[in-house]
Amino acid sequence: MKQCPACAQIFSDETIYCLSDGTPLIIFDEPAEEVTVIRKQIQIDPPPVQVVKTGVSPIFAYLAGGLALLLLFIGLIGFGLFAWIRTTTTGGAKPPVTNSISNQNDDGLDKIAKEKANLQEQQNQIEKEKQRLLEERQKLDREKNKPTASPNLTLTPTPTSSPTKTFPPQPTARIKFGRGRVAESISGVIYTQRSFVLEARSGQFLSASVNGGSCVTFSNGGTNLGYATISGDNRINLINNCNQEARFSLTVSIR
Repeated sequence: MKQCPACAQIFSDETIYCLSDGTPLIIFDEPAEEVTVIRKQIQIDPPPVQVVKTGVSPIFAYLAGGLALLLLFIGLIGFGLFAWIRTTTTGGAKPPVTNSISNQNDDGLDKIAKEKANLQEQQNQIEKEKQRLLEERQKLDREKNKPTASPNLTLTPTPTSSPTKTFPPQPTARIKFGRGRVAESISGVIYTQRSFVLEARSGQFLSASVNGGSCVTFSNGGTNLGYATISGDNRINLINNCNQEARFSLTVSIR
């Protein structure tokens, strides 16, 4: 048997160094009655602190500390040398910070002024576009309210070779729809021209047709008429293109 002289731990004959602290073992003749007691005391309460302490060599710790101090000293020398070289090359004068800051401020002010000018120009363009859209909308409203055919146009009867006959004027007649009706038919006699009025709302569509042979037409020269109504009275004019009285039948509808 072998024993560690440092911690008194017992090992087999094949072991050379102590497994706990690395101390070379010595041969030990152990009495038979004390073998069990010594082994139980060492295995039950091993000293954990001794394992940690003996794991690091004091020489290695000194060498590591010395190396760290040496590196720190070299770093300080290098930093001082760099500062001395920089001071020597620049002549000890500080860089002109004031001019740089002033130039930066001037550039910032110019940039802000340009951005304000661009914003003002964009706002002016938006105002012009709004004005143009407003004018176009007003123009469309005027076109919408304008009737498609002017009911006040009067066509001059074509003169014939027969002597002209004088007819009395005919008053304007009002057309009224019956309850629940949207169309009405009127018949009568026309001498030279005759007018009818129909009350309607703005934006409705008035359509009319006249049957009077080859003599009676609307003021636009046709036998059919249609236009968007205005609020109030809407006029319909009939023309007699013959030099004699003629009978007609007028049909008017609105929707």
